[in-house]
Amino acid sequence: MKEAEAIHPVQGKAGIGGWPASVLVPAVACGATIGILTSITGNLLISMIAALVVPLMMWKPFLGLMGLVLLVPLEELTTFGYSFTLVRVVGASTFICWFFQVVLRRQKIKLDLFLWVALLFLAWSCCSLFWAVDRGGGIVAVFTITQLVLLYLMSCNIIDSDEKLRAFMSYYIAGAAIAAIIAILGAYEAGFTARASVSSMQNPNRFAHALSLGLILAVFLTCTCRGYQRYLYLFSAFPLALGVLLSGSRGTWLAVLASIAVAGLITKSKKVKFVLITILIIALLFNSAIISAMPPLIADRITSIANLADRGSGRLDIWMVGLEMVRENWLTGVGIYGFPTAYNDYIFNSYDEIRDRGVMRDAHSSFLCLLAELGLLGFLLFSMFWWAAWKSIGRLPGNPEKTLGICLLVFLFFVSLTATEHKEKFFWLGWLIVNMLSFSGRRNIENRQPEDKEKSSGDLQCI
Repeated sequence: MKEAEAIHPVQGKAGIGGWPASVLVPAVACGATIGILTSITGNLLISMIAALVVPLMMWKPFLGLMGLVLLVPLEELTTFGYSFTLVRVVGASTFICWFFQVVLRRQKIKLDLFLWVALLFLAWSCCSLFWAVDRGGGIVAVFTITQLVLLYLMSCNIIDSDEKLRAFMSYYIAGAAIAAIIAILGAYEAGFTARASVSSMQNPNRFAHALSLGLILAVFLTCTCRGYQRYLYLFSAFPLALGVLLSGSRGTWLAVLASIAVAGLITKSKKVKFVLITILIIALLFNSAIISAMPPLIADRITSIANLADRGSGRLDIWMVGLEMVRENWLTGVGIYGFPTAYNDYIFNSYDEIRDRGVMRDAHSSFLCLLAELGLLGFLLFSMFWWAAWKSIGRLPGNPEKTLGICLLVFLFFVSLTATEHKEKFFWLGWLIVNMLSFSGRRNIENRQPEDKEKSSGDLQCI
């Protein structure tokens, strides 16, 4: 990997009143952000928080990125109207400050293979708006994907050391652990009659996916850290695991179990292998006792994992309708975010006795959704995401980073099979971590073996 080399600005050129331009321009962005927050929300508290936090982002965009990562699992608790969330405000402010620093300091922006594929995916999504069956929803979807691509671009340029990468993972774990505790307390107050989530408006499956990413990272850092940090990550894993269990997300449980099984197979650590295999054996041998100890709602979700063909509302029935959609639109698809709208039309070509006829349904599979919405090319581009990430993992020197990378890919793959999460922040953060592990591994090799630098270069380009 080739690191970006900063081109230092010419000395002696200052901005206004002795302040360098690299500070003045983000300061204007800071004031604009505070003004917008005050005018839109009318909330003085939010404006005061922004007045304190945004200057920190202006000074160190990495701090803004950490704040964003911390808030991602809690995003549903940070809404303040007009579809705005504090996560989006922090993200936009951080990107503005980072971008102006890059431009005014004449730094080079790094692009990896994954990001090139993401840009192609975004371009094809924009093209699909011309034939989209729901152009309004498609525009919103394209805007969301654009934000995620920019988030990935900013993050892979800001995270330039192993210390920053571990801080990135730690902040996400902290946010996920806080969200898990809030959800557990809410489920307890409700008498465990509802699936755990941080908000009644939040999808429990999506909440479980975000927590599971934090759980995998917490296990990794528990195994690799020393001293008190190991115990902090270990203790944070317990509320994360309980939150995932109480969410009642069957697809998430299968994805986490698949990650555990893969980790047990590929890890070279005998202790880790023994612990993971023991967990799986206990889960299989004592499943009846475990289920009986669970609240009725969760026990019912566990016993119904294999029931995919619940007529009309089960995933299998939805997938059958999606296949009809793909059969007639396999080349170009029905346009980005067109699956829910087209579902109402193609449902008549499927079963005659479906309860949810005429109701817009989610595809419950990113692979099927993109094949139906963006056609064969969109599906191939989405598949290239996995190829690019797998290529990055293949260049890792060995455990434990390679084990973490493979586990994350397995988890994200199983999540993509049973849910449409390709427009969610946690999903892109997972891919980001996988590619940053590759970046760190190759840089460490370069530090140890300077004569081999040319062999490991070429993956990350500068523009």
